[in-house]
Amino acid sequence: MFLTPVLFILYYRVVLPRYRRATNEKREADAIDEHAPVIVAGVGRFGQIVCRFLRANNIAAVVLDHEIEQIENVRRIGIRSYFGDASRIDLLETAGISQARLLVVAIDDRDRSIRMVEHVKQLYPDIWVLARAFDRGHGYRLRQAGADDVIRETYHSALEMGGHAMTALGVHPLRSRQMTWAFQKNEEAHEDELYEEWKDIESGIHFSSRYGDLFMKLEETLSGVMQSDWDEPSREDVPIWTPPRED
Repeated sequence: MFLTPVLFILYYRVVLPRYRRATNEKREADAIDEHAPVIVAGVGRFGQIVCRFLRANNIAAVVLDHEIEQIENVRRIGIRSYFGDASRIDLLETAGISQARLLVVAIDDRDRSIRMVEHVKQLYPDIWVLARAFDRGHGYRLRQAGADDVIRETYHSALEMGGHAMTALGVHPLRSRQMTWAFQKNEEAHEDELYEEWKDIESGIHFSSRYGDLFMKLEETLSGVMQSDWDEPSREDVPIWTPPRED
């Protein structure tokens, strides 16, 4: 009985994923019989939201994933999708990448996503590539590979929670929203500077003192931006709001 939980963990984290990978590798890619202005590669928890957003706005997309379980999940909610390794250029060509306007890269493999962006931009430089990044470092590598727009998967949800935290501490909701906007704009304003410094970091080194010094300098400017003066709107301008009790 003592070993049962360990065996379950081993099964779900090691045995089952390997079995699924082996099964997926043996399966032939689905025949794709449609083209669309958007191709979405990867329909896990991130890609699914993108697909639903596109569908809600009546924008057609060819949806690809190499995990049959993910394909079956999105098919259950009415999103037509195809099994296959989206990092394969021949599959993307079958999906109509030469006519597509946008490629969304949301696959759950850092290295494969980078290689995919590199190959696509080499062959189809005019297509706009929107890529999901796991973290800042992965985002830099995707940008270096040629991605036109990179979104870190936890960034906006964490930023949203930061705003909610301020509201919970008694800050007016509109002020909290302004603070999240200021945070994001400050990050965007200095993103290129950080990226250029990152590119100078020697291969095999994940961090440098110069990059760290620059990051801390920008953190100081962020503090100033966040604490700038703000005129609270009158009750006539916004719905009545009562701050939470301090106790």
